[in-house]
Amino acid sequence: AHLPVHLPALIAGIGFIAAPGLLADAPWYLEWWQENPSGDPVQLLRDMDPASSAFYDYTHWDWYAGPSSGAERTICGPYVDYLCTDEYSLTLSVPVLAGGSFAGVAAADVFVRRFEAAVLPALREIPGPAFLVNAEGRVVASNTASRVAGSVYRGGSRDGDHVVRRVGDLPLSLVTATACEAV
Repeated sequence: AHLPVHLPALIAGIGFIAAPGLLADAPWYLEWWQENPSGDPVQLLRDMDPASSAFYDYTHWDWYAGPSSGAERTICGPYVDYLCTDEYSLTLSVPVLAGGSFAGVAAADVFVRRFEAAVLPALREIPGPAFLVNAEGRVVASNTASRVAGSVYRGGSRDGDHVVRRVGDLPLSLVTATACEAV
């Protein structure tokens, strides 16, 4: 099978990951498409047999565990995605509900280099150092070399040197220098 359209430039992989037991004929199931080196989508196949030594138990990964425990939006990473692409990546995920019950997770992988390219124009408009951090305080994009993607920001909502503001209802925060408060 081949997807009829190309994945958008920002997205490197996308799919649905079913709650275990959702499907009677496939107790463990995921439908995942990612771009191959030519840019065309290709289906990723994983071993879904719990009796196999190569069984892929996705329930322990944060991108699945967050939505399954009630988080409306989860952003995991940056991390090196050794299971799919060997690229520095983010995984964005949301719960999928059927009849009000948790049915699984919809997720997308985004390469950090593409995410940074998409948000860098806005970060560059901010005078002074500015960077985005995920819920765990890991930098996901930055306009300064002193805060590279993947580094950890340990400051609070106001640490004297920085101001931290939530980015809408996303699990991201914008960190700016206190001198940039008016932005």
